[in-house]
Amino acid sequence: MSKLSKHDMILAYMQKGNAITQGDALSMFGCGRLASRICDIKEAGYAVDSKLIKVLDRDGKECRVAQYRLIEKQEPVRSVFKPVLAGAQMGLSFTEK
Repeated sequence: MSKLSKHDMILAYMQKGNAITQGDALSMFGCGRLASRICDIKEAGYAVDSKLIKVLDRDGKECRVAQYRLIEKQEPVRSVFKPVLAGAQMGLSFTEK
């Protein structure tokens, strides 16, 4: 049985409709760099919503932290236009005259 990566565990948790904060990621998955994992998830083509929420820190003081929620799986956006490459293939030049 293969061990799931932190990325995979966080993604599976979010795919169940759960939102996650850094504190959640640390306590549930041992992940100290949630923002990096969220970046990886976005790069994989998922849309992620984030908002700041108020929580209490360990001293009981109110602070704000980012809370992330998966919106839906999307295909990565690919550019239809590649003007320099496409122009060069057609023999066009983009230098100033």
